Amino acid sequence: MTGSKRIVIISCGKQKLTCPALARELYTGLYFKATLGYALTIAPVENIFVLSAKYGLVRLDDRLKPYDLKMGEAGSVTCQKVLRQAERMGIAGRSVVALGGSRYVRIIRSLWSSVETPLDGKGGLFRQIAWLRKQTKETDR
Repeated sequence: MTGSKRIVIISCGKQKLTCPALARELYTGLYFKATLGYALTIAPVENIFVLSAKYGLVRLDDRLKPYDLKMGEAGSVTCQKVLRQAERMGIAGRSVVALGGSRYVRIIRSLWSSVETPLDGKGGLFRQIAWLRKQTKETDR
């Protein structure tokens, strides 16, 4: 699978700025930063998307307002909305690397047939962050 064909979808994060910002800047947590750092080493920026609990699939340069919503809560994005967005963006049916928590990965797996989940089996949150950072440092060499 080539980097230009593959897309990467990362989950949003709970920690956010308090003012509107680009998606890549809005989420400020360690986990989001680690997944974004890794995503940038395996795919071009135009092939990286954030799965937001409120907005669905967004590009890194989409400007978003802060929100307080978790995936699965009332008012969060539905699988149908994410599918419509993926079709409109031309990324439905493409190979996907999913980086995020289980709720987010579950949605991605339900909508794409070819999903790679490199964080599976990497333990809890802090082990996943350590793995992501290690991969990013090794790629930077």
